[in-house]
Amino acid sequence: MAKNPRSGSQKRKEKGEEREKYWAQVVKEQAKKEKAKKAKEKREKAKKEKEEKEKAE
Repeated sequence: MAKNPRSGSQKRKEKGEEREKYWAQVVKEQAKKEKAKKAKEKREKAKKEKEEKEKAE
């Protein structure tokens, strides 16, 4: 009997599942970074507008 009885198709399936998990994590991290970037831009824009408003007064 073989040491590892898993078939080739089962190994490929498991490899595919690992790949899916990896890419799901990568996409999640990218979305998180993009969200943080947008929030930072929004804060900077609000700060700039506030400064301009104070200058105008």
